[in-house]
Amino acid sequence: MTCTMGLVLQSEGDMTGAMTHFTDALEMATREEDRGTLADTHGHLGSLHREQGRIALATQHYETALRIARELGDRAREGLGLGNLCSLHQAQGHVQKTLQMWNEALAILCEVGNRRAQAIALGNLGALQKDQGHWGAAHQNYEKSLAASRQIGDREGEGIVLGNLGELLADKGDLPLAKQRLTQAIAICDETMP
Repeated sequence: MTCTMGLVLQSEGDMTGAMTHFTDALEMATREEDRGTLADTHGHLGSLHREQGRIALATQHYETALRIARELGDRAREGLGLGNLCSLHQAQGHVQKTLQMWNEALAILCEVGNRRAQAIALGNLGALQKDQGHWGAAHQNYEKSLAASRQIGDREGEGIVLGNLGELLADKGDLPLAKQRLTQAIAICDETMP
């Protein structure tokens, strides 16, 4: 429960409260030797530190979460841990390392059947490919991400991917299709945003 409260507080912008709850959860998981919760909590702490711009601490927590997941043989947690590290490396501009890690994370996420995480990973991989000028590959991964988002009913994810597709299509000069995708994205954002 402590970890869940940390997530709620983080989403509300109470970073100090979130940090307190995540730290408590880390201590409790360590004391109880609950390695799964320990991995999850390190991942949450990594996200919190990343959000606050503390990249070194975020990296440390993400790497610890990934190491524990691998020690446990927990492929689901390993895929998510790789995804967290990928996002961090991508934001820092480490292109080749990120491409390799996204492909590894995607293989694991497909293996364990985590469609939501696959959709996010495909969208992030598409964004990286777009930034590198690989528009065909980016388009392909955005379409796969869109299909996965629709399959699981993730309307917010669908809207994000449609927006990314619209931007890509506009950059490629396909303005009619870009307008269509962006209009769909805006409609979904209007529907899903409070």
